[in-house]
Amino acid sequence: MDEIIQLITHAIFAGTCVVVPLLFILYIFKITIPLLNNSVLVLAVNWTLLMGSTIIIARIIVEMPIQYYTGGEYQQYVVTNRIIGPNGIYFWLLGAGMRILTPQVLWIRKFRISIISSAIIVCIWGTLFIAGILLMMHAEWSFSERLVLSFPKDVPIYLIVISIIYFILNKKMAIAKT
Repeated sequence: MDEIIQLITHAIFAGTCVVVPLLFILYIFKITIPLLNNSVLVLAVNWTLLMGSTIIIARIIVEMPIQYYTGGEYQQYVVTNRIIGPNGIYFWLLGAGMRILTPQVLWIRKFRISIISSAIIVCIWGTLFIAGILLMMHAEWSFSERLVLSFPKDVPIYLIVISIIYFILNKKMAIAKT
């Protein structure tokens, strides 16, 4: 179950990093896709991003106490070190900062309906990603394989999730108009 949750959240964040720049280009040049409603697509991307962030928050809330209290003294040290120890900067830059804190702005409706807020979030992610890579060059880090993006398995998962949310929101908007 843990692998499935990790696969879905990774696909959501990797897919968002690809789709948001494309939507931003469509927004800048005022291009509309004939079969898609751009505003509903932006809303679907932002809801998907918020859903991925919420899943990670729930996962951390569930897993951290279990890891801390079920293990011995060493496991408690690992959990504490991951959050506030010398390697805590990786957790806050590449984990909490990138995937938890920045999407929380989307709870505000004004930001959720705007592609500009999504583009700012992706730019922050890019900056934090580069900072994390530069920090990894100076220290050994055992989680470096998490930085590898696996688009062949992420893209289909993201397309399925975003399609489901898009059709739900599109149907909801059509009902609201009538």
